[in-house]
Amino acid sequence: MNIVWLPSFETGIVDIDDDHRELVEVAQKIEKTLARGDVSMCLTLFHEFMEQAARHFEKEEIFLKSVDFPRLESHRAAHLRLLEMGKEALKTVEADHGHEAARKCLEEIIFFLLEDVIKADAEFKSYAQKKGLI
Repeated sequence: MNIVWLPSFETGIVDIDDDHRELVEVAQKIEKTLARGDVSMCLTLFHEFMEQAARHFEKEEIFLKSVDFPRLESHRAAHLRLLEMGKEALKTVEADHGHEAARKCLEEIIFFLLEDVIKADAEFKSYAQKKGLI
């Protein structure tokens, strides 16, 4: 896999875009660490990714509330679902410190990241553009 930041991921909201870039950077570190076979470090990085994602979701939800985003509750529910998915992936690696478990966790994290950045955030990006916020 090769995780890269693409301009199409930009929301136009600096804080949110910065968070997304940082999440991509951690995912890239995980990918490189896994390629070296260092599952223990991957686990540490998976935890870092989850902590950053939780902080990002909180910040994003505050922003969405401040602009009266009409689908805030469904967006929040998607965040909760993604965090649960990430926690389940972490449990897999914690229970089985093998390379295959770490690889599967990495795949889950990539999906997790792309699900939020591309799918869910495109919805509020469109809303913010229509309201002239970005």
